[in-house]
Amino acid sequence: MKKAFIVFLAFCIGLAVLSAAEEKKEDEKKDSSKDKTSPVSGLTTLKDLTPSKIEELKNKDVSFETTFKYLEGELPDYFIKNGKKTEKYFLLRVEPENLAVLCKKKSDFDELITSLKKFDKILITGKIKKFTFLPHSRKSRAYYLEVEKIEFLKSSEDNLEAKEKYLKKKLREIENRKRQNSLKNKE
Repeated sequence: MKKAFIVFLAFCIGLAVLSAAEEKKEDEKKDSSKDKTSPVSGLTTLKDLTPSKIEELKNKDVSFETTFKYLEGELPDYFIKNGKKTEKYFLLRVEPENLAVLCKKKSDFDELITSLKKFDKILITGKIKKFTFLPHSRKSRAYYLEVEKIEFLKSSEDNLEAKEKYLKKKLREIENRKRQNSLKNKE
């Protein structure tokens, strides 16, 4: 009788240990799935890249999904004064527009970058850095992202929501200009 009781007790303890281990694994899975969408794991949201929050991310690695807009032909003067040359860097225009994205030419991404089309979805990984020289008129663009990795996610043909958002924004701009012009003409 005593042996059966001890075996039963050992079985209950073993079962309790196993269930505790399974609960711990489930908790870790939940925590890791939360981390995939938070800055802790490196995936940053576009809301985290506002001018006020970018300073907190200085010299940190960030990764974020964004919409490609276009490839800038020439670098602005303040880039050149900071030692960035048009011959050495691509300037990608993406969302958010307040963050300049620089990628070294002659990297593994040259072919990908030159083949990107407007509204393509991409995943950019890199380090946020601060310009040393900045004209007074460009305080909002004091930081840039130096790209370490780019991944193509979705073609522009598949990215209809970004196109719709862009066209609505342009339509609002045109309507605002029309209103301003009509007000000027009335005066």
